[in-house]
Amino acid sequence: DDDDDDGYLGLPPIASNEPILCLIWEQVAKLHKGSPDARADAAASLVTLARDSDRNGKLIIEEGGVGPLLKLVKEGHVEGQESAAHAIGLLGRDPESVDQMLHAGVCSVFAKVLKEGPMKVQAMVA
Repeated sequence: DDDDDDGYLGLPPIASNEPILCLIWEQVAKLHKGSPDARADAAASLVTLARDSDRNGKLIIEEGGVGPLLKLVKEGHVEGQESAAHAIGLLGRDPESVDQMLHAGVCSVFAKVLKEGPMKVQAMVA
């Protein structure tokens, strides 16, 4: 009988052990493919997740969240840019995470925002 899957049919085993991964994957997917409003909402959700725990922040980095957050900082509307910058700021809690974000190009994006971006986004980046 195959009724012992505990409702996680179709999910990779890691997702049943780390249910927060499903939420992170959903938000990262919205950052990649969502409308401007959906992307801003996804960034705000990642802010909340990153604020909740250091572990969530590491998972956001490991699951590819930094690249689309940086893209949103560069190309989104002001609310999305602000949330994305806030999320990135929360992700840099330890040297390894900071190193991964540096390799993703966070410095050049933040430098450009400080030079040319909207004041609210500049304040978040600073």
